[in-house]
Amino acid sequence: MAAILTPEFRDEYSANIRDWKWRVSNLYHIKSMKAGDAIPFRPNPIQRRFMDDMWRRNVVLKPRGIGMSTLIDVIILDDCYVIPNFSAALCAHTEDKAQEIFRDLILFPHEHCEYPVKRGLKEGTYGSKSEMQFDNGSTVAVYVTMAGGSHQAIVSTELGVLSALNPEAAKNFKMQGLPTARDDNSFVFIESTGQGGPQGVFYDTCMAAREETNMILSGQIKGSKTSYRFHFYPWFDDPRKSRKSEYPITKEDAQYFEKIERECKVKLTNEQKWWYCETANGPTGLAKIGEMHSQYPSTFDEAFECFVQDAYLTEALNRATQDGRVGTFKYNPMYPVDTWWDLGLDGTSIWFSQTIGNMVNFIWYFEDSGKELPYYLDYLQGGMVKLPWNKSRYRFHTAPHDVVRRDFATLQNVWQVAKNRGVAFERGIERPARKQDSIQAAMMFCHRCNFDKENCAQGLRRLENYRPQWDAKLDMAKPNPRHDKNSHGGDAFQTAALYHDMILKKHGERAPVRATEFAMPQDYPR
Repeated sequence: MAAILTPEFRDEYSANIRDWKWRVSNLYHIKSMKAGDAIPFRPNPIQRRFMDDMWRRNVVLKPRGIGMSTLIDVIILDDCYVIPNFSAALCAHTEDKAQEIFRDLILFPHEHCEYPVKRGLKEGTYGSKSEMQFDNGSTVAVYVTMAGGSHQAIVSTELGVLSALNPEAAKNFKMQGLPTARDDNSFVFIESTGQGGPQGVFYDTCMAAREETNMILSGQIKGSKTSYRFHFYPWFDDPRKSRKSEYPITKEDAQYFEKIERECKVKLTNEQKWWYCETANGPTGLAKIGEMHSQYPSTFDEAFECFVQDAYLTEALNRATQDGRVGTFKYNPMYPVDTWWDLGLDGTSIWFSQTIGNMVNFIWYFEDSGKELPYYLDYLQGGMVKLPWNKSRYRFHTAPHDVVRRDFATLQNVWQVAKNRGVAFERGIERPARKQDSIQAAMMFCHRCNFDKENCAQGLRRLENYRPQWDAKLDMAKPNPRHDKNSHGGDAFQTAALYHDMILKKHGERAPVRATEFAMPQDYPR
């Protein structure tokens, strides 16, 4: 039923009907999150800011709960109404989410729009759970996997989550979905939290869009219709994120607020601080699971600080951080250095550790790909980078069972190549019967490990993102780990977890060897 236009609103309607911002801000109803009924859509301050700043191609790094998906989908629906033969494709990270977006953010506003701008549905198309075809030839559809076609608007919701859970689907969106925005005048909206961490398609897209936007704003390059504009909204930009009544602020929280005010040049109100503390530390606080920064970031870097919930070592690394075991654990000249490897042409990773009492300090991490073994042996012995220790400080070098495989460049096995260059890998290493046993060993071993945050930063990222394969059809994890750039760092850590105690026992070294039994390294600063 059409809305009754009062004389005053009729005049306003006639004067502004060609203004898309006015239409979006005045003609649509959305579903209330609390009661589920229809309420007028009135953009909040962050949504209005985005409407003023948006370009044809947009990448949005956002906090949770600012209504960015709602705004973008209303914009898409409005375009379908007023632009004949307009085609829009929306991409979600799961089938359930795709149906939810279509039902609540597309179909609901359409059914509750009562103004003449509304278009009817094409005969025979009503009832679809993923697509709407209008009588003016326009269409809007929601997908999980996109391939082919040609669209005037592409929307990806929670690409960060998709990048984490299903990297192949995220790659498919980038390689096959985005190119369907063929026209220079096409619109692209990529919006997500940084929940997937500092890797994957969304993280790479944010980095590239941020750099391009900064270069355009600084005058280094000239923007075009196909340039991407980067948008970031910290949690404190949303005035709704405040609490009226007081909530305890811990010493750590107070220090954090001082840091953010200094770095971001903002002044936080008490109401904002109380809201943040309750959200972080309350009964269901996000800080307890390491997700506060990724869900409600204050800075770009914070947005990608998260423990990936489906990663194998999430809980163990979270505990290590809380216990202060991720911090400053540099090379100690009083103890020897051991190395733990995962070998492969597509990637080789090496963890460097020192055993001190019952704890294993991981003091260094190195990885590379596409290189032969001599390259890594040269690194180990200080030929590429001056390490804090010299080669006389090494004790044990342990690689997986396939260390005896043949090296095609030398026609010798890897163990022999290494020995000829002064690195003796341990012999007799057996492959674990099940990969799950190896992963379980790593989870247990992590509780007696310290990590140097600076020199093991890349290795820690690998462990944080070492996770199982994802079955997109069943929406659940598969038994075996995903083979990606994180798997080699995870496998090298498993080498340490499986064989550390065995190697020490094999050599009769129940306690760590003291430096008095070695020559003091000549390069150690006194």
